[in-house]
Amino acid sequence: LIAKQVESMKTEFKVKDLKFMLMNSFATSKDTLEALAKYESLGKGDDLEFVQNKAPKVTASDFSPATWEKEPSNEFCPPGH
Repeated sequence: LIAKQVESMKTEFKVKDLKFMLMNSFATSKDTLEALAKYESLGKGDDLEFVQNKAPKVTASDFSPATWEKEPSNEFCPPGH
């Protein structure tokens, strides 16, 4: 819906370079960029988003970075935490 609104504003107000950017997370970036790819006028990649930082999980014993060999993505806190 938002992508269509931005495209409509570009046409209605005759502003070809109207910027559109999302704050995204490492967990949703890929899906977001794939969904917005069909709206070529919005831009691509870094033109469309900035990604929140990843925060590593740490061990309780010595606060060293935690590891999870079976699922390395679990080594980071979920977005927004």
